This record gives sequence, structure tokens and C-alpha cells, in this order.
Amino acid sequence: MSGKRLLSLIVMLLASVLFVGTAHAADATWSAEYWNNTTLSGTPAVTRNESVLSYDWGLGSPAASIDPDTFSARWERDVNFNAGTYRFTTVSDDGIRVYVDGDRIINNWTDHAATVNTADVTLTAGDHEIVVEYYENELQAIVGIDWYELPDDIDDWRGEYFDNEFLAGTPDLIRDDETIDFDWGEGSPSSLIDDDFFSVRWTQTLDLSAGTYRFTVTADDGVRLYVDGDLEIDAWVEQPATTYTETVTHNGGDLDVVLEYFEREGFASVELDIDQVDDDDDPPTGTVIRDIDSPSTVIGGPPSDWNERSTGGAQGNYLWSENYYNIVAGAYNWVRWFPNVSPGDYEVQVYIPAQNSTTTFARYWVHTRSGYTLVVVDQSDFAAQWVSLGTYYFAGQSYEKVSLSDVTYETIGSTSVAFDAVRWIPR
Repeated sequence: MSGKRLLSLIVMLLASVLFVGTAHAADATWSAEYWNNTTLSGTPAVTRNESVLSYDWGLGSPAASIDPDTFSARWERDVNFNAGTYRFTTVSDDGIRVYVDGDRIINNWTDHAATVNTADVTLTAGDHEIVVEYYENELQAIVGIDWYELPDDIDDWRGEYFDNEFLAGTPDLIRDDETIDFDWGEGSPSSLIDDDFFSVRWTQTLDLSAGTYRFTVTADDGVRLYVDGDLEIDAWVEQPATTYTETVTHNGGDLDVVLEYFEREGFASVELDIDQVDDDDDPPTGTVIRDIDSPSTVIGGPPSDWNERSTGGAQGNYLWSENYYNIVAGAYNWVRWFPNVSPGDYEVQVYIPAQNSTTTFARYWVHTRSGYTLVVVDQSDFAAQWVSLGTYYFAGQSYEKVSLSDVTYETIGSTSVAFDAVRWIPR
């Protein structure tokens, strides 16, 4: 983390309102204890009361009698809350644990750079004991906590917008968004949010029937998708607009969905689509299918690296190859599927065979008149299924295509990439 971004995070924590209007302090200060070890053991070397728990000691320490490295601390405080659900947010370098009424809600007791952790807790009205435990191993020493009440009755996506890229502190803007489909260009979501270095968390509980659902996320820059607490898409990196897909099987009823996003610099966009997977593989009239044997399909790369199976593809045979780590001219294998369709909107779907499809990072490129769109598919998550790459306008030009190579940026030879059929469905 750069010093500039780290400093802005700490300044934000110091400046944030720790206790919003729905809670007031039963104790005026934190009761703090500090030890000259990382295990909170023995007699504390320092005990004192502190009004704010938000510190950036840098390479220093909390007190002259505490060593700069290998120390630990515990803070305790009783706080009076109104009934409701509260989001607790910490930042720490290194380890941190948080307890509410004796229940551990945050546990990241590891050496790490400045890291944000969150937990949502439903509290009854009255006093509740908050305990924060922390240790510093070496180098930078940072710790902070705050919390705020989450609004009730979320009918749309509840969007929490932060004027930092870490989802840290109290949101600078909370609003309901009907959909997650934003292209802010070089701007921002609101006058309250800077054009760069911001983040958003959207949450919603969906009432869905039993079935398999496809989650498609496109983002510039980083994005994470949680479904019922499980991390399904993890692309928390600075990147141009990139699409990711995952499927989730649901037994019916409530489904908790959380999408987290950050923007660093340049263009900012994010979109989430959720579709139920249709078990009927019969495409509608007008669908165009191209496989590896189609006359318009172009296949390239070293012939000795190609492998072919006679069964298991959408229409029989398909190709596969072991992956390459990165692009080396002439060394990797690739396929380009040209549809030659009439102008119109088409959903692009690719078929993933059940075998020889172990890569988690198949990089499909959809080339239309508007340019190239990268869609990353975890092939290992599918077996004998059609997977959507999204819907696009095709202008009927001869250069429009879908392409895939065996360059996956995974350890070379550790996975395999399957190349089979692509279909264009009129929409």
C-alpha cells in the first residue's frame, strides 16, 4: 500500500464519527492495556484510558515503555446501542480480534499489511461490551475500529459509498440503487465522492426459487462477489473493464448477495447481472453455432500441442491444450470463431466440456464493432454446460468474432483449456 493511500485511510479513520446518532457511549473512554509481547500475556506494561481507537504509529510504538515491534494491546468499552444491525469495520497491521458481548465477530490474528475487516452484528437495545485485541509484529503498526447502523427495509440494492478505496469507515453516501449497472467514465457516483480512489458495497437479500443461477460481473477496477457468505468472484485488482461469471445452485428462498467494488484511477464502471440457467439447451430459431470444424473457425498455434477428443463437445469432438502462463509469440494455442451474423443483438454463449476444462481463468475475447471485451470464465466450475459471455450488438462485419487462447496466467502446464463451440442467440 502506498504511503499516500495509507495516510488517507488513517486520516479518514481519525476523522470519522465513531458513534452515530443511534448509539451513545456508556463508557466515555476505552480502557487500554499494552504488553511488550505479541500474546497479551503477563502484566501490562502500560494501562490508560483513550478516547479514540484509531492509530498509525508507523515504525514507532504507543508509549516510550513499549518496544516499536512485537507488542500487543487490548481495549475494552461498554457502549449503549439502540436495537438494530451494526456494521463493525477495522483496519490493522498486524493481527486483530473483535468481540461483542464475548462473541468473536472479527478474527484476523495474522501478520499482514494494513487490511480492512468487517462484520455485521444485530444488537438489542442497551449496553454492549466491545473488546478489541491487537498485536504488532514488525514494521508498520496500525489499528482502528468504527461502526454504524445499517438501515432497515432494503427493497433495492443498498449501496454504501466510501470516499476511499478500502470500504473503510462510515460510508460517505448511503442510497438505494435499483440495479447495479453504472458507467461513471472518469467521473464519480456523487458530488460527495471523488472521481478516483473510491469504493462501494452493495447488499440485497433476494427471494429466489430453487435452481441454478449465473452471476455475471463486469468491472473497472476491482470487484468481489459474495453469495450467502461464500466468495464466488475475487478480482480485487486494478484492471480495465473485465467480465467474470460464476454459477450458484440455490435451494430456494432467501439468498444474500454482496458485491464489493473499488475504483483507483481512470475509468470507473461496474455491472452485475443475475440470470437463472435454463436447463433447455435447445436454442431459439436464428441461433448461429460455430464449433472447431466450422469452415469459418480459425485454429492456430503449435500443432503438437493440440489434443482432440471425439466425444464430449456440444456437437461431438472438441480440442484442448495445456495452459501457458503468458503470451509468447508462436508458442501458445488459440481459436477464433467467426459468426457472420446479420446485424442485431446477440447473446454469446460458449460450451464447456466436462473433461479437459480445469482452468479457472479462461480468457474469452468478444470482438464487435465497439471493440474488444474480455470475459474471464472459470471452466472448472462448469461441466457440459453452455455459459453466457453476455449480450452484444453485432454489426454483421466479417471481423467480428469470439477468441480464446490457452494463455491463462496460471502456472504453466498446471491446467487445461477446452476449445469447443460458440453460439450467438438473437435477443
